[in-house]
Amino acid sequence: MRMCAESLMSAHKLLSYAKNGDLNGLQEVLSSGVDVDSVDSSGRTALHLAASSDKCGVIQLLLERGADVDVENKDGNTALHVAAAAGHVESCRLLLEKSDEDAENSETGNTPLWSAVAGGHLEAASVILEAGADPNFACEDGAMALHRAAADGNEELVLLLLKHGGQVDGLDQARMTPLHWAAQSCSLKSIQALITAGADVKKPGRDAWTALHLVAQNKAGIEGAVEAAELLLSKGADAKARTRDGLTPLSVVALDVEKRSKKISRQDDEMRDLLQAAEEEAE
Repeated sequence: MRMCAESLMSAHKLLSYAKNGDLNGLQEVLSSGVDVDSVDSSGRTALHLAASSDKCGVIQLLLERGADVDVENKDGNTALHVAAAAGHVESCRLLLEKSDEDAENSETGNTPLWSAVAGGHLEAASVILEAGADPNFACEDGAMALHRAAADGNEELVLLLLKHGGQVDGLDQARMTPLHWAAQSCSLKSIQALITAGADVKKPGRDAWTALHLVAQNKAGIEGAVEAAELLLSKGADAKARTRDGLTPLSVVALDVEKRSKKISRQDDEMRDLLQAAEEEAE
């Protein structure tokens, strides 16, 4: 029991020193023979904690002492996932020396690149891509990092991923492209960047909904939907395209949405006028 208590105390010190960046304390406790991959109640190792707090000196020492970069915490994340999600660029660089740049989170399937993109961290994403990460790796629900960047309206990340070979018309499990994701969130900058890169504005997605259908419905009542529809129409979107249920973009405006505010209702009216004119022009 005494040895067990001593081991637990040493593990506690290891994790505390790693989190706080105490190199002297860390060297001392490591010399005592403590398991370098000891974990806390959340499954986090010293390497996870150092990555989270961007303690590069600690990361370097732990790697030299044989820390396992593949250990996952209870959320399925490796230390590289943690560093990427926090946007800690130098920590990412160090961990990439030993880590799989396309390591999958065992719970979600997400990669460190996805974690960096989801956090909006351009430089961290760039470092991971330069290390050889696959921009088209299928993560949660089959989506790629470009889908997430497009949905978030992060033009810089969209352009970065396209530069590194991101598939502009890549499909997730629901057969939705990055343009569909951008359309769902009415992300005007993403829509423009994807179209410039050659995205197919007419491509049908789930249940044959096109990007124009998605911005027309504007389920979340996002400002900029009308401008997004105007952009899609100017680039050749089909105002008369029909979903599997026979719906045109005009007929899905505010579909299944109740209690819209007066402001959003005015946007819906503008959208109807725009799409009505586009339908008539297409006849």
